[in-house]
Amino acid sequence: MKCLMNTIIKVKQIVRLISVFVLMSCASLAQEFTTCESGEVGVFVSMQYTDINIPAGEVSWDIQDVDGNVLEDLDYLPIASNFLYTSDEICLPEGEIYTFNTYDAGGDGWGFGSWYELSICGGNTPIINNSGSAPTGDGGSESFSLPFVTDNCFCFSLDLEQSSASTPTAADGSITTTSYAGNPPFTYEWSNGATTEDLNNVAPGVYFVTITDSLGCELTEMAEVQGPNIYMGNGNQTVCTGYFYDSGGPNGNFNSNENYVYTICSDAPDLSSAISFYSFNLTGSFWSSPTMTIYDGETTASPILYSYTGPGDSPPGTVVATDDNESGCLTIFFSSGNNESAGWFAEIDCQYPCQDFTVQIESSDWINALGQLEACYDIDLNALTDYPENNEYYFQEDNTTSFNWVFGDNQVSDDQSVTYLYAELDTFNLSLVATDVNGCSAETSIEVINDAPGVMTSIFPPEDNEVCPETIVEVGSTIPGSDSVIYFFTPITWVITEEALNVGEDFGDPIYLPDGSGVSYETTVNIQAFDSEATLDDDDFEEICIEIEHSYLGDLQLELTSPNGSTVILHSYGSGGGSTWLGNAIDNDATENPGDCWEYCWSIEPEFSTFGNSLGNTIIAPNGNPAMAPGSYTPEGDFSDYQGSSANGVWTLTITDNLAIDNGFICAWGITMNVVGEEEEVIVDSLVPEILSYGWYCAEEPSSIVTFDSTTVIVQPTTPGIHTYVMSLSDSYGCDYTEEFILDVYSIPETGPNLVSECQDQFNLEVTNVPPGGGYWEWIDGPDDSSLSFDPDTNSLTPEITVSEVGDYTFVFTDNDCSLSNTVSVDVQVVDPIVEESTDVICFLDNTISVIDPTGNGGYWTVFSMDTSMNASIADSSMLETNLSVDDFGTYQVAFTVDFCFGTDTMDVNFITVDPFIYNPGVQVCDWDVELEANNPSPTDGFWELLSQPNHTSAEISSFDNPMITMEVDDFGGYQMAYTINGCETSDTLMVQFAQAIPQLSIEELVLCDYNAELQVESYGMEEGWGFVDGPAIPTIIDDFAFDTELVVPTNLDNPTNPHPEYGDYTLMYTGCDTSILFNVLFMCDLEIPNTFSPNDDAYGNNLFTIEDLTYEFYSYSNMSIYNRWGDEVYKNGHYGLDGSWWDGKVTHQYDALVTGVYFYVLKVGNKVTQEEDVYKGVVSIFY
Repeated sequence: MKCLMNTIIKVKQIVRLISVFVLMSCASLAQEFTTCESGEVGVFVSMQYTDINIPAGEVSWDIQDVDGNVLEDLDYLPIASNFLYTSDEICLPEGEIYTFNTYDAGGDGWGFGSWYELSICGGNTPIINNSGSAPTGDGGSESFSLPFVTDNCFCFSLDLEQSSASTPTAADGSITTTSYAGNPPFTYEWSNGATTEDLNNVAPGVYFVTITDSLGCELTEMAEVQGPNIYMGNGNQTVCTGYFYDSGGPNGNFNSNENYVYTICSDAPDLSSAISFYSFNLTGSFWSSPTMTIYDGETTASPILYSYTGPGDSPPGTVVATDDNESGCLTIFFSSGNNESAGWFAEIDCQYPCQDFTVQIESSDWINALGQLEACYDIDLNALTDYPENNEYYFQEDNTTSFNWVFGDNQVSDDQSVTYLYAELDTFNLSLVATDVNGCSAETSIEVINDAPGVMTSIFPPEDNEVCPETIVEVGSTIPGSDSVIYFFTPITWVITEEALNVGEDFGDPIYLPDGSGVSYETTVNIQAFDSEATLDDDDFEEICIEIEHSYLGDLQLELTSPNGSTVILHSYGSGGGSTWLGNAIDNDATENPGDCWEYCWSIEPEFSTFGNSLGNTIIAPNGNPAMAPGSYTPEGDFSDYQGSSANGVWTLTITDNLAIDNGFICAWGITMNVVGEEEEVIVDSLVPEILSYGWYCAEEPSSIVTFDSTTVIVQPTTPGIHTYVMSLSDSYGCDYTEEFILDVYSIPETGPNLVSECQDQFNLEVTNVPPGGGYWEWIDGPDDSSLSFDPDTNSLTPEITVSEVGDYTFVFTDNDCSLSNTVSVDVQVVDPIVEESTDVICFLDNTISVIDPTGNGGYWTVFSMDTSMNASIADSSMLETNLSVDDFGTYQVAFTVDFCFGTDTMDVNFITVDPFIYNPGVQVCDWDVELEANNPSPTDGFWELLSQPNHTSAEISSFDNPMITMEVDDFGGYQMAYTINGCETSDTLMVQFAQAIPQLSIEELVLCDYNAELQVESYGMEEGWGFVDGPAIPTIIDDFAFDTELVVPTNLDNPTNPHPEYGDYTLMYTGCDTSILFNVLFMCDLEIPNTFSPNDDAYGNNLFTIEDLTYEFYSYSNMSIYNRWGDEVYKNGHYGLDGSWWDGKVTHQYDALVTGVYFYVLKVGNKVTQEEDVYKGVVSIFY
């Protein structure tokens, strides 16, 4: 609750306004940073007055504190009317109450539509305004209070300014950010992924940005980059952004005789086109007006969403294509007729289908079983939303949803959370409409019963809410230093007076206005309805209305005179009017028949200016003449001049006709006044709540409340921590109220847990929860012979300690304010380094050694060996990684020792040798090259050597460095090779054997009566194949290089009648493994013995009994015996054919020719090949 000074409010028919406090959200920026100091809040005053007759300097304002001291003022306002004025920032102490006063030295008010506003947070958050009620008379006053700055996010706000893109799709738009308050540096996160302060080079569309300051305060704002402007004409456009103007654009008027149709479509199938009209001024008259129709589709045949036909029609607001409109387009038809005007300014958007959501009202006050909110003074209200369909088409959140509260008493707010005070005793309908970023709405409402006057509560928390235990704290309800007494709680008294019956309207009689020149006509009304003592205030006279017809306004002067003689001119002769008529007049009618009277009013809240300043506000009457439009006008005089006049009595309306010819009628006229006799108010009732219970409570330490009354509470907390002291009371209307203040009772300083310092001679101590007075450290224990120092000193909350030894140290910190102490110990420990394991070094005499030093102190290396003959050295003994060199193979031990605490770690480093091994390829049979491979297990290289070889031989080796080589020799024998490892100088040897193997033949040496012979050989390498050496003819070898092949003898063609193979002994050879083997193959058949011959020496050549192939080549002997048929031996030869002699058919002994006939032979031959005797027997015929 806020503390208000006035506690008694007079109530007539309804309770008058007390106060409204609504904390509004930051929206747009007036200033980027505050000039105020801590504990102050910056206030801005904005104002505008409309009365053009107010001279410069007549209007002013000031701000006063509760004691009436002027803290800031404005004595002179050197600006014209209708000019927006904003003050510089005014820095005022936070949490206090002030009065804002407006002044008008002329006493005639600022003029209708004038306004003022006070705001904080760089001008972004309004705290009071005149709510549309312009200051009247000498001015007015309004109280306001400034909030306390409760957190680091106070007033943090953001303003976004967009620059349009050049086309609907061009990525050359931008958004510029300006932040107010907050704690730099800031981070930015845009909805398109950008993280820059400003967003550049983007296409038209909606963008969100979240700004976060260094303390975590966060804001999310939205801006839309627009596309290019669209001007009314004939055409169509697919676009989802941009501003839409009439043909005159932002600064001109549309022209007469325009007839245009323009279609706007969305650029995506799920989107519907929307047009939001921000200004709309087509003007026109009842007789001639521009027209506009907006269709739900692509053509003018689509359903109508909006139509304007003339003055009096409401502006279009926001028009959206419906869900039934599959095209998503809107078509606009505009016809200007014979009119020209400012036209319209609108924004084009595209909307997704709505995502349903809900909004509920959360209240600090009780909601009864009937769902009614029972108000108890001011109410804390909050809008609770739920977005169950979020992200189906678009993103919904509270930061991008707008809220509109309508409180039911002509007051509204657009914050999500508001604090509101109903000023009237009544029942109200509180409604809330939430509109998401897509323009879709959810709404709810609740009935508010405001029948409890309420209790104002006030508390001024202690300036210093951090105290020591046992401290006595006194908290009061009055502003410290003020002489006035304000209680913790003050019941509000509502005074109910009689309903104001003296409000009404009285009517005068009609009057004929004949032609005249300077003649005045009067009509009166005698009012007796008010109290006899009732007099008028400056605002009691509300309105005079006259139903009149007259042919020329320029002839007339109209004025009204009160009962005490005060006259106010409604319209003066000479103010203009010329040929402008009033009503549908009948001009110069001698029969005194009235025309159609139209009603014209002069009011304290007019629609139009004076007649003289509104001569363009005409319409064509049915008689064809221009007549002033009916309505409410401003009098040339001021109704406040009736102040002090009696309400009762004769009121006189005087009409002076200054020119002849024209006439007219006043059909009726009446006066409206709202008059209350100040001394005759009747108090009907008064409402004041009774305090039923009142008390203070502290949940953390109830016994800490010492005493309290209605103005003071005294507490004495003893336990550390937060103490919340709550004042609670309830009244007779069932309302509960609370106020609270918080004390933070210091506990012992927090020195934290005991520490471990791992081999560090320097460490930091830290203490928190220390009162503002600080404190000091003491060293109370440590190792023997140790010393230490504090940097910068013992008063530091975070000193750096330097110690001389390892061991346990104990410290105590004592605060200066409360003398509370706490200790902490630090164990400075020995930490060993970790020498990293070293891989055994093979065939090298140096190695890299390294250590992990977890302390960071550094240290040194040492090395030694059990064998004193072995020497070693370290390249740099202080480096964590260095090189160890030794002069012989073996094991060495290295150690690293850490500085300060001397922690040590050791490691053995081995330098070892290894032997190579030559893989034995085996005996190389019938081959003069071989592949050799040596296994070298060391990381070093090695080399080959040829140690020995057979005499008179040579060898080629492919490489002496590569472990794998090829060796080629030129003779058989043993070759000794060696491989040696570099570094280790260890070797392995191998005798490589190259052996010769004689090919083994498998040959059929005698081939009887055939053309070919099978040849087979088993050879072991170096094959050169088969060859022919000698023979009766050159044979054919089927495959000279095959191990199994065939020998074919040629055919002897010397005797064409008896071709036969060229039998005989063939000498052949086979060459392999550098060796040639000679062998023979004999081709021969059984002897073919003829069975006839003719020894008659004829030309046929068969005179002898010859046997072919019977030669010494194959046969060693030949015995032939011939027998006749009686068995007598007739021929015998022991060397038959071998000696070249053949049987010629004669008897051997007589040499007589034998007779023709058949003879028997027996031939015995010695076969040289088979070493056997072959016997042939048969018959032979002799014929001659």
